[in-house]
Amino acid sequence: MPSTGWEKPANFFSSVQDAADYLRSCGIEKAIFNTWRGVLSKTREDVEEGNAEALEMARLTNGFLYPGVAMNPDFPEESLRWLNKFHELGYRWAGELLTYKIETLKSSCKYTDPRFVKLIERCVELKFVVQIHIEPEIVDLAEMFPGLTIVCSHIGEEDFLKRLAKCDNVFLDISGMADGLIVGRLEKAVEILGTDRLLFGSDFTGYDPQAFIARVKKAIPDFREQKKVFCENVSGLLESVGARI
Repeated sequence: MPSTGWEKPANFFSSVQDAADYLRSCGIEKAIFNTWRGVLSKTREDVEEGNAEALEMARLTNGFLYPGVAMNPDFPEESLRWLNKFHELGYRWAGELLTYKIETLKSSCKYTDPRFVKLIERCVELKFVVQIHIEPEIVDLAEMFPGLTIVCSHIGEEDFLKRLAKCDNVFLDISGMADGLIVGRLEKAVEILGTDRLLFGSDFTGYDPQAFIARVKKAIPDFREQKKVFCENVSGLLESVGARI
């Protein structure tokens, strides 16, 4: 969601309310989100402000927006403090968590790096669902923490999907221009993982949720299976860790 007074990246929406209204106009009933400042944090101030504004957005929208805590392995003290704060408030979603820099698209550390693992260990203790960007080491992380529920953001290539399929604790969201929107990618994910492990997503505010809604309806014609992807699977994940959206 748009971050107040933070212009990176450029955003079509002038306010959080505008963005929320747009989601509602697309038929979205609730949305799990990060703030741009939080997910792309480069400083301690970004971690602080990104998380604070996420909680405020959730409050102002009366729960329409469900906040994921933003954590950065470069700032573990601040990250862990905010994780504990979100837990105290009843939230159980971390991420999407990135380890790459937006300017270069290169990782500053891997998800199996000790700095990141320290954050994950606390997520396991507090029973958080952890959403992370698509990287090969997701499988390694899933094996390290079999009791952790991981959501992999974006659909990868067929070989990667087959690796994910072997990890019962990994789910997949269908967002991203190079993923759910490409004809054949979502179909392949359904074939390999099944609809029980897919979650609806669009990478809003970058992409239009209506396009992803159309892709789900085309690739998954059965209404009952669509409902799993659109809402039931994510609701089930949160309920499994003692939370509700």
